[in-house]
Amino acid sequence: MSQARITKLSKKRKRTNNIPSTRTLQYYMDAMDATPKKRVKKRLDFHFRANIPKSDPKHVIRGLNSYTIQHDVEHELEVDAAFEETRREIQSGRTVKLTNPFEASWELYSSQYYGEWLLQDIDIRDFRYEFAIHVMLCFHDVKDERCNTCTNQPSGYGWIEGYKELAGTLLERLKWPKEGAKIADLEPMIVKTEGSCGEVRIWFAGDGYLKMECELKARGKKALVCSFSGIQLHEKRQALQMEKREAEHKKKWGTE
Repeated sequence: MSQARITKLSKKRKRTNNIPSTRTLQYYMDAMDATPKKRVKKRLDFHFRANIPKSDPKHVIRGLNSYTIQHDVEHELEVDAAFEETRREIQSGRTVKLTNPFEASWELYSSQYYGEWLLQDIDIRDFRYEFAIHVMLCFHDVKDERCNTCTNQPSGYGWIEGYKELAGTLLERLKWPKEGAKIADLEPMIVKTEGSCGEVRIWFAGDGYLKMECELKARGKKALVCSFSGIQLHEKRQALQMEKREAEHKKKWGTE
């Protein structure tokens, strides 16, 4: 896929009320193949963790960053499936109650952020340790509420951490019922943020899944409407994740 073709496809994704969907992993693999390779000029954490020569002649960093893109695509597809299930339930006339977004923090994923917005830097930056290792969203029911997710500091009506253009406090409360559960309608909510993107549009699906979208801007770069997927770390999901890790550990190391 040529760079011109990739740019043309990217322009098609404009701000709408439509819920953004995840691009395929093959799309990003083609985009990387069309991106000229660069030589890294300074040592990154990658160099020490993977014992890579400073100039990275074999472009190992590109390969490791591609794993971050693949990792996010896998989680985004999980979120896509949840939205498709919620859509089917609504179309069947059934009511889908949403989990309380204030009860637990959200992990965010965005293959588009790495595979499009930062694609030109895939050889010279460490996507995982710069961004992906701790990318979180937290909603607060009360302004300047303190919570462990936001490092126990006052943080407006919530906090986005990780992505540079989104990072900062939420400037208004998420419009959510004070009492009772909200019913899924797959309509976006708009929340203003102090991040340079200005605001984010958010859709919610059942069982603690969300989609988020905002416009990224930077000097010398074309603006991009970028999508993000969120998975809420509620108690049930954390318990399932713990069980999965324990099962994987036993499979690898035995039961002793």
